[in-house]
Amino acid sequence: MHEVLGNITLIMLSGFFMVLFAGIYTLLYGFSKISKIKKFEKISYIFAVLQFIFAVFMVLPDFLSFFWKSIVIFSAVVYLFVPQGMWWFVSRFHDRWEGS
Repeated sequence: MHEVLGNITLIMLSGFFMVLFAGIYTLLYGFSKISKIKKFEKISYIFAVLQFIFAVFMVLPDFLSFFWKSIVIFSAVVYLFVPQGMWWFVSRFHDRWEGS
């Protein structure tokens, strides 16, 4: 019983920090692009690494099935590229909008 609670606690806390650090990563990355201060972009990558580390912590216990572990790792890897992809998309969209 205590092992199950420990696994659930680890998964929940890891998920919380994964989402928190992913949000901070996105905010700092976006701010670095808007402000053109490269230092914030470099700091944002620290939070990207932390986000991925906590995703790994989520899949360490044997509590989740392979299916859920795969989804967590896949989403963590994909999210490493979401801020750059969204910045590319939004800047292209605005360039076209302002150009018409």
